[in-house]
Amino acid sequence: MNDKYEQQVTEIEHQKWWNKKLAIFESEYYRFMDQYANLQEMLQSTNGVIYSAETVSDPSKTVIMKKIWKDRVATFHDFPDGRECPNEIWYHLKAQKASPKLIIPLLDWFEFEEFYLAVMPKIDDAQDLFQLLQQHGPLSEDRAKKIFRQLVKVCDDLQQNGICHRDIKDENVLIDKHDRIYLIDFGTTMDYDSSYSDLVGTECFFSPEYFDRGFFRPEELTVWSLGAVLYMLLVRCWRFDRQTQSWHRATSDERHLSASAIQLIDQVLNPIPEDRATIAAIANAEWLSTSAN
Repeated sequence: MNDKYEQQVTEIEHQKWWNKKLAIFESEYYRFMDQYANLQEMLQSTNGVIYSAETVSDPSKTVIMKKIWKDRVATFHDFPDGRECPNEIWYHLKAQKASPKLIIPLLDWFEFEEFYLAVMPKIDDAQDLFQLLQQHGPLSEDRAKKIFRQLVKVCDDLQQNGICHRDIKDENVLIDKHDRIYLIDFGTTMDYDSSYSDLVGTECFFSPEYFDRGFFRPEELTVWSLGAVLYMLLVRCWRFDRQTQSWHRATSDERHLSASAIQLIDQVLNPIPEDRATIAAIANAEWLSTSAN
C-alpha cells in the first residue's frame, strides 16, 4: 500500500514537473517567433545544425543559430528561470563574461522539447582559421603575431577564471576582415581541474601525454593546443600520424621561420608537459614582444 502511494505521489510530482516544462516550451516558442524569422539551414555536423535567421525588429540584421540536440548533451545546469541549460551554453556564458572581447557573443538561447538553440551574431566576412589557411597558406610572422596574441589573451582570460576550453584549434577560431578573432564552440569546456582523462575534443590536437599517460592537465593541454594553432599559422601543415598517435616536425617546413619563432615553437610544443611553456611565458616570449604590423 505504501509503495502504491509513493508511486502515485511520484507520478503526480512528475506530471507537475512536466506541465512546467510544457509551459516553458510554449513560452520559448512564442518568444522565438516574436524575435526571429526566415530560419535557413546552413550546414549540418556531428556537433549540431547551423542556421541563419533574420531579426524581426531589423530584417537587415542576420544572426547565426546552433541547434544542440538534448539527447547528445551529457551535462545540464539549472537556470534561474526554470530552463535546463546544456553544458555548452553554460560555459559559453561563463567564457563570454571572462573574455567579452574575444568570445563570440551569445545573444540569447532557447530551450525546446528536443533541442536548444544558441543565438550568435553573424560576423561580416568572417571565416575560421582553417578556411583562412586553406586560402592563403602560411601567414607572415607579423600577421600570425597579431592573431596569436589574441588567442593567448583569451586562453589566459579563461584560465584566470577557472575555465578550460579543451578544444582550441583552427576551426574553433573565427577571424574577421580586420584580423580580430572570436573563440567559438564550448561543447567540451569544463572548469579547471587537476587533470582530464576523458576522450573529448579533437584527437590530433591532444597533447602527447594523453597517449603516454592517459590524462592531461588543463594548462599543459591549452599550451599544446596554442602551439598547434601557432604552427599551422606559420607552417600551415600539422603532421599527425593516427596510427602512432603522434605529431612530428619536418625542418624543411620551418626554413622560412625566424629563430625566435622556432624557439617559441620549441617551448610550446615540448613533448614533456612539465617542461612546456606556461601561458604567462608565451605572453612574454621574445617572438611576441615585437610589434606586428
